[in-house]
Amino acid sequence: MKHVSKPLVAFALCMIMTNINLFSQRLIAYYPFNTNANDSSGNALHGKAYGTKLTCDRFGQEESAYFFDGNSFIEVLHNSKLSFGNSQFSLAAWTKFCNVLPDYSGIIAKGPTTIFYPGYQLTIASSNRLTTQLGDSSLFGIERRGLTPLNDGKWHFVVLTVKPESDKDDIVSLYVDGKLEAYQQIYTHRAGLDVSLSYTTSLFIGKDRNSVRFFKGAIDDIRIYRGALSDSAIQALYHENGWPNSVPNLKILPDGPTEFCEGQSVKLTAPACIDSYQWSNGASTPSITVNTSGTYKLTGYDAEGCVITQDSVAVTVVPCGPDTLTGDLTYNIRSNCPGRSEEIGIPFLNTYYSDSLVGVSFSGNNAAAFFYKGTLPLYLPPTVPVVLPITFRWLRPGAQKIVMILHTSAGFRHRILLQTPVGNAMTPFLSLSEVRVGPKSAPFDTCVTVNNLLDAGVTLRDTVWLGRNRVARMISPAFPFYIGPKGSAQICFRVEPNAANTIDTVLIAGANAPNNCLACFYQPVEISTRPPRPLVSAVEDALFTGGSTASLRIFPNPSKGQLTLKIDAQTTDVSTIVVVDDNGDIVMKIQGQSLFPGTNLLPLDVAQLPSGRYSIIVQSATVKLVEQITVQK
Repeated sequence: MKHVSKPLVAFALCMIMTNINLFSQRLIAYYPFNTNANDSSGNALHGKAYGTKLTCDRFGQEESAYFFDGNSFIEVLHNSKLSFGNSQFSLAAWTKFCNVLPDYSGIIAKGPTTIFYPGYQLTIASSNRLTTQLGDSSLFGIERRGLTPLNDGKWHFVVLTVKPESDKDDIVSLYVDGKLEAYQQIYTHRAGLDVSLSYTTSLFIGKDRNSVRFFKGAIDDIRIYRGALSDSAIQALYHENGWPNSVPNLKILPDGPTEFCEGQSVKLTAPACIDSYQWSNGASTPSITVNTSGTYKLTGYDAEGCVITQDSVAVTVVPCGPDTLTGDLTYNIRSNCPGRSEEIGIPFLNTYYSDSLVGVSFSGNNAAAFFYKGTLPLYLPPTVPVVLPITFRWLRPGAQKIVMILHTSAGFRHRILLQTPVGNAMTPFLSLSEVRVGPKSAPFDTCVTVNNLLDAGVTLRDTVWLGRNRVARMISPAFPFYIGPKGSAQICFRVEPNAANTIDTVLIAGANAPNNCLACFYQPVEISTRPPRPLVSAVEDALFTGGSTASLRIFPNPSKGQLTLKIDAQTTDVSTIVVVDDNGDIVMKIQGQSLFPGTNLLPLDVAQLPSGRYSIIVQSATVKLVEQITVQK
């Protein structure tokens, strides 16, 4: 193997990126198909979709490519920028299909609809190979075909470059996945090629110019350049965003351990980007719940019927007895702060004949956070103790029970009960329970303000994501960070929605001691795709109608239970008092409260409300008063 120096590699990468940057200036149209058919080049050559369906792109991002069903297409109205005359130009696209397509099924096409010339088109023809047809106004044309059949159900990068100058360098070239597949010199047939379009015809994506040969499959990332892309630029576009090493790993997603005790179950969910499902147990749903041992296989198909994933998961049901949280042995482990990882050794004594440990599983609500870190198989000598290393990451504070199940080659199952006999404090300390962001189809960032409700400062140390999605992560600030007594801080998350259009739940873990966990706290925060509810605005204390004036003050604020509303009114009125939490939900409502001219002192008991921030609304026919309060317990 040749050794390539790092400076040489860096120079090569620099040259490739320089090449792409130069061609970005010649980009005529770019259709990334991120939820629409708009042109992202800045030239506003937007397309209009007819019957197409958004689908996953090659990276597994939903609604980031278009599926064409054999009758659908995208039309881009004529623009002089799409006519190249005898100048160089390039067409590039990503395609995926698995069926046999009719000859000349169009990927990109522009030209008259009644005759073959003049114009250009990139199609699939002749045993599903990449094909191009080029012609000029004098009815001279060229057709060239690639070598590789593309109907394997995988994404392929196809490129056409045209150099129509009337010299020996006038070449038409076809590339597949960054490699040159076919080329033809033009001048050997005649002096040059002029694809000038005297016709003001539209450019079509997904069909040929005659509208009789439609593409069936997925198309994405169409680029049209004025100029012929170089080999290095084509390579760089093919490897954009790490392709092909960034092919999505479409695997079955269990919502818990796949080895568990009798009476329990596991839910197996298909990954995103699948249009139809075929499970080995006969189910055709996105997920199945199983409670018996076996290997469960999934075949997933896209909208065309191509197989896009085949995966299997082995499920083992263990006869643990009627009480799944009991063990043959008991070992006490120390409870720790949520988010903290620990590694400990569990002693085990084999009282039988010589045996070998061949598997370790865990059962219980927190079982997914426990892992065996030793080697397998492991020899278990009789009457000689061994230490089994495990790691675990607490997802929540308090007393817990986990059963560690040892599986041996002799068929024995030994159960060790791991328990935390003493729990830690569980006091919510942030006035935050839910962040509603609405349905999303692309990654996004969101920030929230959290308020420390305690009289003492807290140090936030970690986050622990619950549920199977794990599609959100905290991006700022860096851990650990301190919030002073009654202080606040901005916490920001990066969210990547999944196929179920759900997000996740996070535990924000902290402690009131700087270097230990004498008193742990945790706060569950759900980041939800439910539509945001309009929160009560506190920008203004009052909104008045009809010329009335009034004011609202609340004390004590913060409060631990009993509040007094001081309302100064100038007219007799009847009002409704509403208490709204930070999620926009009404948690208390009092109707028919009389108001009289002058100062009105109204008691309000909020002792039953949990700690947090709330908005108090006093509203009548002529006035709406708003004030925010904090409840502390």
